[in-house]
Amino acid sequence: MTAQTTTLIELLGNGVLTNLAELGVEEGKTPVGNASGQYELKPTSGFGLQDPTGSLGKLASLTLAARQILQTDENGALKALALAANKFLRTDANGDLA
Repeated sequence: MTAQTTTLIELLGNGVLTNLAELGVEEGKTPVGNASGQYELKPTSGFGLQDPTGSLGKLASLTLAARQILQTDENGALKALALAANKFLRTDANGDLA
């Protein structure tokens, strides 16, 4: 008997495949193991990097030209700033680039 056959027999015997079969299929959901060792369907929208404030979308929509940087204001909004060539960066009292 091969290792794969042994693994398949163990899976069939411990109910893992039965549990998966009982879940069925729902659009936008995938099986995820829980603390009790069983599977449950969870929405795929909860997976991956979450962006509750939309900041990642805003960042992705910005286009930078040569010698530009990104800076946030006091509200956390992003803005692109052009840098002058051969100049030092200075900030004002608010921490904004001067």
